[in-house]
Amino acid sequence: MVGSRDVRDLDGQTCVDAPVNWRRLGGTWQGRPRGVGRGAWVAVTATLAVLGAVGALAFQAAQRDRAALIAAFADEHLFRVRIAVREIESELAEVRQHLDFAVRLVDSAGTSADQRRQLEALLEVVRPYHAIGVYDGMGRQRVLALDPVMPAGRRAPWSEALAHTARQAISRQGLAISEPLGDPSGPWERAFATPLVHDGEIRGAVVVLVDQRTSFERLRLVAPEVSAKMLLVGPHGMPAPLTDPALAAAVDRGGRLGELLGRMRGGHTGTATLSVADARSLGMGDAEAVAVFAPIRAQEAGHWSVAVLDSTAALQSQEQAIFLRMALLAAIFALALGALSVYLVVSARRAFAMQERLRTAEQVAHLREKAEKILENVPVGVVTLDDRGHISGTNRAFRERVPSPAIGRSVELAFPDASSAALDALRRLVAVARSSGTVQRILDPPLALAGRDSEFAVHAIPLDHPPPDLNLVLVFEDVTEIRALSSQLLRAEKLATVGVLAAGIAHEVGTPLGVVRGRAEMLAARPGTGNGHAESARVIVEEIDRISRTIQELLDFSRVSPAAAEGTAMLDDAAANIAELLAFEARTKKVEVAVEIAPTPPVTANPDQLKQVLVNLMLNALHACSAGGHVTLRARPDLEARCAVIEVVDDGAGIPPALRHRVFDPFFTTKKRGKGTGLGLTVAAQIVRNHGGEIDLDSAPAQGTRVVVSWPLAARASEEGDERQAGRAHPGGR
Repeated sequence: MVGSRDVRDLDGQTCVDAPVNWRRLGGTWQGRPRGVGRGAWVAVTATLAVLGAVGALAFQAAQRDRAALIAAFADEHLFRVRIAVREIESELAEVRQHLDFAVRLVDSAGTSADQRRQLEALLEVVRPYHAIGVYDGMGRQRVLALDPVMPAGRRAPWSEALAHTARQAISRQGLAISEPLGDPSGPWERAFATPLVHDGEIRGAVVVLVDQRTSFERLRLVAPEVSAKMLLVGPHGMPAPLTDPALAAAVDRGGRLGELLGRMRGGHTGTATLSVADARSLGMGDAEAVAVFAPIRAQEAGHWSVAVLDSTAALQSQEQAIFLRMALLAAIFALALGALSVYLVVSARRAFAMQERLRTAEQVAHLREKAEKILENVPVGVVTLDDRGHISGTNRAFRERVPSPAIGRSVELAFPDASSAALDALRRLVAVARSSGTVQRILDPPLALAGRDSEFAVHAIPLDHPPPDLNLVLVFEDVTEIRALSSQLLRAEKLATVGVLAAGIAHEVGTPLGVVRGRAEMLAARPGTGNGHAESARVIVEEIDRISRTIQELLDFSRVSPAAAEGTAMLDDAAANIAELLAFEARTKKVEVAVEIAPTPPVTANPDQLKQVLVNLMLNALHACSAGGHVTLRARPDLEARCAVIEVVDDGAGIPPALRHRVFDPFFTTKKRGKGTGLGLTVAAQIVRNHGGEIDLDSAPAQGTRVVVSWPLAARASEEGDERQAGRAHPGGR
């Protein structure tokens, strides 16, 4: 009897109605016993009838059990085939990606020599590739890069095959795959070609020679039993070299195997059965055979198709157990009923366990795919380490932040720009997490692993039962922007506090100080040579003046406001005034001041505030220099950035690295107590930012300091600046 059932793939979708053969098993009772009375005969007949009914029930149960075994047998083989198919399809997709990458390399390279170097570099990275060639629109070879380890005697036979595959790709305007090249017992190579398109026109093709034996050898793992055979059909519809010789010889004979080959060429997925005679002709023993088949798709270039045929002889031991139960049931009715009950329970549990295994495998595959997608797309960098401490996996966020190759390297080598202190802290974190088995973190201060301007919070997460390739998980959280925003917020809070403080001091302290200063001046002005308090009164006046200057600086700081959009100023005029203003200070400190102002268009600025910024920067530079020092004020236009670049450079004492980030904070100063309020650079920075500019500082101990200000040019400063430069270049003109 022939029935049918739906074959479903791993997602539960119906693939195909696959025929299933059922073989009738049973026998008949012949003859009757002699010398038995009528009553005994009736009893015997009744017993035989009951036993026949029990046997019929047992026979039906045996059929159902055998059908379930065959179905589970086929589903298990189909499940393993589809897993192997998915892995091969993934590698075929990688070949296509490498071809597209090679096309971009060829398109970006200038000369043939550059193309050859690029392709040889690609061969060094992708080891299964033996050759990469570039062919023109007629299929003629332009560039051919060969694997240096390929023997010279094996290179020549591939030339025509590569050229033929290139012409196929050009004519199809898509991916083309050649037939297997060379001896099937040796490397199993195929040529893959894709068109070389430039400005929408096909200019040729790029061809790669790939050894696919490693990829397709995993199909042998699908059917490790001695009784299993494999049929692999290539994109051209013919059996591939990995096909079992008996199956390859029987393909042309048609019959059931021919029907199977037709469905494989059509790209179908499903199962089928072969009769005992068909299985015997293929050398698979005296039992039915089950065939499972699935396509291996290669995008627009067609598909391979693989079929695994396995004998059901392994199920005969279970069938014999069924027959034994039937014989025992015929002898002892009660025992037969008990055996039948046990058998039904065992069969149900076996079928349920098989279904549970399939369902569990589907759930595990689904959960693994979900976990991989989540880890790949989380916005923090995730790195997995193996038991040797080498990187075994990274996600997209980490690869975008740390573009250097990291797989297979120690985690320290993935951060070439990190300092030794940061790398030591990272090594200690990993060691403590492994030894303690608990989650370890580095939060504050974070580690600068990708340069001085990057900060990472690192979490080390050990696994309870780790496999060799996944011993520890490292999570790198980029907190650079968060800490920058926190620093800006703290600075804003300080500035607000300074404003309130300045207003309070000016109101509550300024007026009493004025009264005290007036009385002190009166004491100092009293006539008489014997007045011993005059000198003390003069000291009081000087100290009150110093307090008044501090209050005035606080008021100036709190009153700094955004500049008016229509205000403009000339840098050369401001620099000349400041050089004249600070000339006496420079002579007093014996410091040489130089002004180097290139012709620069007007800048958007309040002239007084621009002078205040330059005065503060120049005074800081003068105070940082000792006698014989040098201070230089430079300015030049940057028309592309639409700004003027102002630099104040000195060769003074410099600022230690630990204090460099605090120089623009209110009340921070490196001067001695009473020599400065720490508001000069703060006011300058606030004025620059209010004008839409930027200010930065670079300093090192004993090497001086350089302050760089980027100040926006006026809206129509380009034309005015050009006219001004032309007037200076030709003084005789208007």
